[in-house]
Amino acid sequence: MAVFVEVARTRSLTEAGKTLSVAPSTLSRRLTAIETAMGVRLLQRSTRRIELTEAGADYFARSEALTLDALRLHDAFRGIDQQFSGRLIVATPAECGLGFLTGIISEFIRSHPKLELELNLSPRHATDEPSRHDVALRLGPLDAMVGTGALVRPVATVHRRLYASARYLAKAVPLLAPADLAAHNCIVEGREPDMNLWHLQRDGSQTSVRVSGTLATNNVSLRARLASEDFGIVALPVYMADKLVEKGALVPALSGWELPSMTLSAVVSEKSSLGKARVFVEWLESRLRRSAVD
Repeated sequence: MAVFVEVARTRSLTEAGKTLSVAPSTLSRRLTAIETAMGVRLLQRSTRRIELTEAGADYFARSEALTLDALRLHDAFRGIDQQFSGRLIVATPAECGLGFLTGIISEFIRSHPKLELELNLSPRHATDEPSRHDVALRLGPLDAMVGTGALVRPVATVHRRLYASARYLAKAVPLLAPADLAAHNCIVEGREPDMNLWHLQRDGSQTSVRVSGTLATNNVSLRARLASEDFGIVALPVYMADKLVEKGALVPALSGWELPSMTLSAVVSEKSSLGKARVFVEWLESRLRRSAVD
């Protein structure tokens, strides 16, 4: 079944052979044996391409999830040394990697010293092909780049609120209601229209305010730094802002109101080592559950 699923997914004996470390000729013989045993043709094969028959498409839809479950079960019972050696590639938004993940990942590395962890940081809206990584952390809505064979698991909820320096608020016009934001210098993520429209909510009430400002950057750490230097109002993840509030660099603005929370999801590539990826994701979820993120 695993052989069929990989060939059906890639539509190529050569590509499937690379993933499974099996010669294409051997895959071809195994596929023939499957079809003979089942008494139905699953694939239309030619020298140029492979297509699913109607029965093959139905079998693929039913067998893909079963195969992934079987692989996860197999990995769960493998020896710990085999699971946690080699390389694990994790892609994460920079605002997470530079924030709450630092200590968590350090703890994970110390617990699994034989593992080679490669951490790739990118903007939240990066469209890197997920299959290039074993685990890709995605902040916000998932896009079409997530493959149909990938496993998706929500691991945390990221809350966001408004902050500014006490010095800025002391000099600026009073900020008593969301509509007052229109008179303030707001530090935004970018210049696209949707990035200048802040949706706020409090106790079941919702409102939207179009904000403006002289500064825009897609780096959340820089936005926080600019706000602490008295340049204006900024929307920040609570886990990041709490540290700056403790230091006195920022104070909450428009208390009680917050932006819609975002889901942090772990996308496990269908080509990843499910044992290592599964344990990393479960580790991450358990640590985030204890933190200020959720």
